[in-house]
Amino acid sequence: MKKIRKTLKSALAITLCASMILSSEITLTVLAVDKPDTEPDLIEELSDEGIEKHEKIILGEIENKRSQHEKHFKLKDGAMMAVQYAIPVHFTEDGEKWTEYDNRLDLVYENGKEVYKNRKSDINITLSYISDDENMISIDKGNAKIGWGYADVGETVGMVVEKDETLAGNDRFTTLQNIISQINYENIYPDVDAEYYISSEGVKENLILKTEEAQRQFLVNYDIGKLSAKQTDEHTIMLTDGKNEIYNIKAPFMTDADGDISTDLSLSIESLKDGQLSVIMKADDKFFDEDCNYPVVLDPTIYTLQSIIESTYVNEYRPNDFTGNGSYELTTGFYSGRCYSFIKMKSVAGQW
Repeated sequence: MKKIRKTLKSALAITLCASMILSSEITLTVLAVDKPDTEPDLIEELSDEGIEKHEKIILGEIENKRSQHEKHFKLKDGAMMAVQYAIPVHFTEDGEKWTEYDNRLDLVYENGKEVYKNRKSDINITLSYISDDENMISIDKGNAKIGWGYADVGETVGMVVEKDETLAGNDRFTTLQNIISQINYENIYPDVDAEYYISSEGVKENLILKTEEAQRQFLVNYDIGKLSAKQTDEHTIMLTDGKNEIYNIKAPFMTDADGDISTDLSLSIESLKDGQLSVIMKADDKFFDEDCNYPVVLDPTIYTLQSIIESTYVNEYRPNDFTGNGSYELTTGFYSGRCYSFIKMKSVAGQW
């Protein structure tokens, strides 16, 4: 049987849904409101083939209706459409005006060296232009700053991945290309690349093991300042300010070139002293001994705790393992066995 993989990009818009159908056919339900001379009505469910034909035409955004996860748009027929996103798309500095995130990376000179910085966000993210093992990446939320780097990495230039997609129709309004950016560092270790996704939630990090000779254990050094670190399970380390959870360091899973997935990737605190946290990340050798095909992607992540969606998926051959939690992708359909995706929304668009 041919393997079919469908991925649900959780960083994309979820257009005001009464329900989300996670099956081999993705359906879209749109709620139109404030339509002249009529009560709010529900547009029929459409398959992918019918969406373009029946799509409502967006004229522009109604900016004074913004919220952290929502945009509202005026439609050509006089109706209004709300779009809810899985991650924050706006932030506010004064508690009133909502500003759209712009996480494009600019190369600037700071503290004696060249670094990349995101443009417009309430989370200031800095990445080294040339990889090093001391604060290669840093995140500053204003009340809490952390930095980290991998021990004994080689020097390599970070290359920003440029986006050249031209959007048309409603995608010009609803697809937010500047919310997430990507930068890659090749061969930070022999046969190991690093790639980083910068978003409104923090930094999504992948280590790519390109051959079987690539190392499988890494020492990561964090500068957490006055924050406290607590190991909550073998995959998770929580950073707190003594009262509140500020950052979440996770090592949820790894994936080989065939899409085979394992959760046998662990984090463990080696030492913590004077704000310096050393963590060992280790991939279990069993996964690599079982017909593993390269490259293999290790998926450690640092999140700020502000998402409104919890998500995961399971595979029929590993029903007791969860994968994809906090990832930008969920898998459904047939991919190394049948996969089921689950999404829990903590709130729903509809503040009209």
